[in-house]
Amino acid sequence: MYIALTFIGMAVAAWAVWQLLRRQEKNDPEFQRHLSADERRARINRQTDANDALARDAALKAGQARQQQMRGANDATTPDDAATKRGDDADTSA
Repeated sequence: MYIALTFIGMAVAAWAVWQLLRRQEKNDPEFQRHLSADERRARINRQTDANDALARDAALKAGQARQQQMRGANDATTPDDAATKRGDDADTSA
């Protein structure tokens, strides 16, 4: 029973605070201008963060591609190397 009364009391308090804030917002002519400015700043920050993240991802992918290319170049073998790996002792330079 006490828990239900606690939740009802919290709901009434939240409603009262909400009504008070709505009344103050209606009476404040600067409020909408400040709110719009805050939203504009937040949008610019989100766009900047997104662009930075895309640039980081592109740089990371480019670095990974370079590493793959380097691994591919290091893995390439010459005919002499291939013969040695097979166990052929024949001289291929003659």
